[in-house]
Amino acid sequence: MTKRDRPARTSAARPAPDRRDSVRNGSVQRMSLTHALKELKLLEHKIGTRLGEVQAVRVRPPTQSQPGGLSEAAFAERARSSFTSLRALSVRRSQIKAALVQANATTSVEIAGETMTLAAAVERKRAETLGKSSDQQLLNLLGEQYGQAVREQTSLRFKLEGQLQVQLQSLLGNDAGRSENAGLDADSLTTLFWSRHEPVIDDPLDLATQLLELRDQAAEFASSVDRIIDERNATTFIEVPASV
Repeated sequence: MTKRDRPARTSAARPAPDRRDSVRNGSVQRMSLTHALKELKLLEHKIGTRLGEVQAVRVRPPTQSQPGGLSEAAFAERARSSFTSLRALSVRRSQIKAALVQANATTSVEIAGETMTLAAAVERKRAETLGKSSDQQLLNLLGEQYGQAVREQTSLRFKLEGQLQVQLQSLLGNDAGRSENAGLDADSLTTLFWSRHEPVIDDPLDLATQLLELRDQAAEFASSVDRIIDERNATTFIEVPASV
């Protein structure tokens, strides 16, 4: 057999990864975090509705065998069915919650140049929305302290400006402004006065710069956190027992 006559080699095609939002494979269901969160919300609604409808026991007179049109057997069957359904919904909710917690704790995301777990990102978003994150509290505290310091400096400077004018008037007199050398004298006295009395802000952290950086970081986080969480939720998968 010549080289031309040999059958061409073919390689077995590898199956592409399944990107569907939810896939059932036997007794296991694989789903994205997005799908899991939606199902969890639906389960919470169903459980709340069933809890409002379930009746596990009843009291009836011995002479009345079918209160509400339900025989003892029918009532027992409905009570058992409601209880079984509630238990199944509760178990399903617990399974999905546990898988979500594990995925959130082990999945990393990068937001505003900082790497964190998905759980940390969700918690930080929640805290910042409520204004209770440590970064937000620090930003507020530093902003208040810096603003107070600037206000105090401005107030003191205003008072000192009045004192300076009194001293200039006392030393140079009413005609000082018309004297040829009064400008130089006034300038010299003013420079000397402020060199001795200028209020100083001790700012070892350079708060103006720190506040700008913190505000930029907070704004960048707020503008991107929802998108990044949504993207990661859509591409991260968990496995739970398949629902019946």
